[in-house]
Amino acid sequence: VSVRPTTLLIGVALSVWMWRRADRRGAAIVLVLSGVALAAVLFRAAPATLGPNLYIGNGPGADGTYRRQPFERPHPRYQADDFHIEAARRLTQRGQSLSLKFFGSSRFWVGETLDAVKESPGAWLKLVSRKAWLAVGGGEVPVNLNPRLFRSEAGGLFAWPLPTFGLLVALAAAGWSAFFGLVGIASLAPLVIFFVSGEYRHPAAAAFLPMAGIGLARLVHAARGDGGRPEGRPYARTTVSVAIPILLAGAITASVPVPVV
Repeated sequence: VSVRPTTLLIGVALSVWMWRRADRRGAAIVLVLSGVALAAVLFRAAPATLGPNLYIGNGPGADGTYRRQPFERPHPRYQADDFHIEAARRLTQRGQSLSLKFFGSSRFWVGETLDAVKESPGAWLKLVSRKAWLAVGGGEVPVNLNPRLFRSEAGGLFAWPLPTFGLLVALAAAGWSAFFGLVGIASLAPLVIFFVSGEYRHPAAAAFLPMAGIGLARLVHAARGDGGRPEGRPYARTTVSVAIPILLAGAITASVPVPVV
């Protein structure tokens, strides 16, 4: 998951952070390297996956999660071929032909996605907001995993009161850090662009964990009145006023059911 092409957007986030810290040269170097790496990866990956994944997450009938299309066989290895075959079929019905097998297929599905967005922009905006909600929610949305099998094989792991991703995001918001925050947002952005999957949130979790620790410490200090020091009380009140709504939102988000693929 951590080496998916979309995670290279983290390099862009790091460039923004370095630019804000007046490290112009470092920001430029990181941005150029990230751009070159992203272009190199997309040159290989995009012809097969960019268009289909964009269509799955934004096309007609999309709900923000991975949904196998009616013309797809139930295995990831066949996705590129099945989308290519369907693209060729649709173009044939329109009296057109498909050029450059996977690149042409990807471009075709990008076009189909854009047509769907133009047809119902309001519905698409609602879909984007749903994906953003699912991206930070407590539920885990599977893609090619069987959650029941995983639960049975994990033994007593699920008996522990493990924190949800939604609670992690809430605590991270209370302990916001520009560096880790930008990395986390860059990790979640592709989920909103394409579709949401719990396993694709792992890079973001690594960024949110340090902020969640800071946020939890701030809540503890706020509850204690910052050790009773007068100069700390305004900070404590501000922390409580911000953190309580965030934690409530996290608790509500954690309880939102998500569809199981």
